[in-house]
Amino acid sequence: MNHPEAIAFDFDGTLIRGGWDKGVHILISAYTACRECGFSEYVRPEHLERDLLRMARAYMNYMGSPRFQQLSAIVNALLHDVPTAVEDPAQLGLDAVHLERYEGVRQRYNALYSELNDTAARLFWRPYPSAKETLARLAPEFDLYIASGVLQELLDADLDRHGFDRNLFAGIWGSSRTGGMDKGEILVHIRKQGYREVVFCGDSNKDCEYSRRAGVRFFRIRHDASYRELLDSARRREWPPDPEPWEEGPELASFLIEKARRPLRALIEGHPMTAEAISQWINQ
Repeated sequence: MNHPEAIAFDFDGTLIRGGWDKGVHILISAYTACRECGFSEYVRPEHLERDLLRMARAYMNYMGSPRFQQLSAIVNALLHDVPTAVEDPAQLGLDAVHLERYEGVRQRYNALYSELNDTAARLFWRPYPSAKETLARLAPEFDLYIASGVLQELLDADLDRHGFDRNLFAGIWGSSRTGGMDKGEILVHIRKQGYREVVFCGDSNKDCEYSRRAGVRFFRIRHDASYRELLDSARRREWPPDPEPWEEGPELASFLIEKARRPLRALIEGHPMTAEAISQWINQ
């Protein structure tokens, strides 16, 4: 601990402008994994519109959460129309055969989701223009951290890809493949180091929820101008009140469904789109 106060940052959607791409990637990856890895009876082609709605609802309940938590919520929605995550696959009510297949679903989902994210990062995702400068200006007065739901090894790779200076951070933490270490746990770990004040900068309602549970302040990043506001608040040590939890509106649900529909129809028809074609379609 080098300074009495700390500021932690989410990564995707906060330091990096990912837009709503990742939500579409989640839907496509989860549906594809179910279709290809033994859950095809739960994603029948004639039910695509119903399944898109269920998946979008489940994802929106867990924006900013670790990827495997998001997957369990989507599978639960597909199976039972219950858009909530479970801690253990056994809680999904699967028979022994499907419970064994679930690990294959996880692996395929993880690989495809990573591929789609990697492609979008290469083609479209960039840091907010003011992000790096803001970090450099904050570092002399605050201990800085990254608290992300991205898998640790992918977070490390993305930091290097986008040229972030690791020396500015007192800690860089992502999630684990085996579960645990979500953003809430990371924030509690930071708070327990004895800082006078901890502020978490994020972009989603789930980030706000994590900060409340961890007992730290929350600063919402909406756009590049948010970084000027962050510097002003940090300079004055006057932080805006934590926002009330909000719900993402129907515009997001419509976007997720519209952008996932075409790739999934192509998959069903036997000519799946490449990761690059999907990324181009989402961002056109």
